[in-house]
Amino acid sequence: MIVIDTQLSSSEKRNVFIFSVPSALYPWCLLILIQLLLPGVSFVGHLSGIIVGYLLCFGLLKWVFLPTSLINWLEQSKLLQVIVKLPNFVLNPTNLLPTFEGQLNSTSPQLKYHLSSFSFFLKKT
Repeated sequence: MIVIDTQLSSSEKRNVFIFSVPSALYPWCLLILIQLLLPGVSFVGHLSGIIVGYLLCFGLLKWVFLPTSLINWLEQSKLLQVIVKLPNFVLNPTNLLPTFEGQLNSTSPQLKYHLSSFSFFLKKT
């Protein structure tokens, strides 16, 4: 999530305690800092999270997400009506779930729009 946050942010620098680091290096600095402060945590797990975050930001994981039209169709299908009618089921609100429609790559002007759907999850923590 921190990779997505730094990619969406317009800030060029981030603070790590009293040090100011470029936003591009921020996730890597946190990885090292966390490993030094908490040596028992999973280095490979956090490294994997950073790598997956960058893959997502560059649009290389767009095949993982279902198109919004398919999500809406599934929610309206008779096969899933039993699940949809459950009291705690939340229908797919527009522009909330991270989805990819059409061609998307790191130079696409729509990249920031698609990644901004993650900002909902970042703000709710």
